[in-house]
Amino acid sequence: MKYLFSVPLRALLSACIVQGAPSVRRVGFSAECSSIRLDGPWLAALCPKRNGPSIESTVYLGFQIGNREGNLEWGINGSFQGSCKDCTLLNRGSVLQCTCQTGGRPTRTTSINLEEHISNHNGHLLSDLAGPPTVPVDKSFKYPGYVEYSVQPSSGNTCGPGFSLSADRPYVCFSFEIATSYWLEWETARFLRGNPGYEVLAYESKDCIGSPIGRIGVQGAASCTTFSGKAKGLSILPLWNWS
Repeated sequence: MKYLFSVPLRALLSACIVQGAPSVRRVGFSAECSSIRLDGPWLAALCPKRNGPSIESTVYLGFQIGNREGNLEWGINGSFQGSCKDCTLLNRGSVLQCTCQTGGRPTRTTSINLEEHISNHNGHLLSDLAGPPTVPVDKSFKYPGYVEYSVQPSSGNTCGPGFSLSADRPYVCFSFEIATSYWLEWETARFLRGNPGYEVLAYESKDCIGSPIGRIGVQGAASCTTFSGKAKGLSILPLWNWS
């Protein structure tokens, strides 16, 4: 029995060209970069630029990866570190492996290929999870190698004991709602301990919109800083190369 197929010559030629074409494979950051390491939920590496020396940059993986029923998965603001532990890098730094909780609370070992969404962009480790990344301007502040900090905002005109925020992550905007539509207001703040590589900006808006009314930078970070008004929102961001 014979089967006859009528296929346009043009389609046959296109199929042959596609099948015969060599595949293009992007070089991963694990092959391009050096000194790849994990500092808490941060991925750090020394990566080459197209023209010029390599620079050190970081990715906060807590903004990129989550834990779903004991499996590491890509997800915006996934915060995997809240339910995973004993994390390490494998395969020259391209694979993240952790022990993560499942829904029933037992744990399992799980891993994820970081090069699926993270790559070197002219010296910067950037993720394309939220779309094509924009390469930022190089920052001169050296990555300090540790990421924890503790900042103490106060509602009084002097920095006294009370509420403090300790973390190992950036905050694009932090506010504290103590009742429905009622947020804490701060007039002063200081760093209690930790990293000189963070900058705190205070805003009257709980959404950190508008011009800042106060700043705590590297200089005088441990001293008490008085804001020019009452702040509802704090932006706490690294001064080094990060995404």
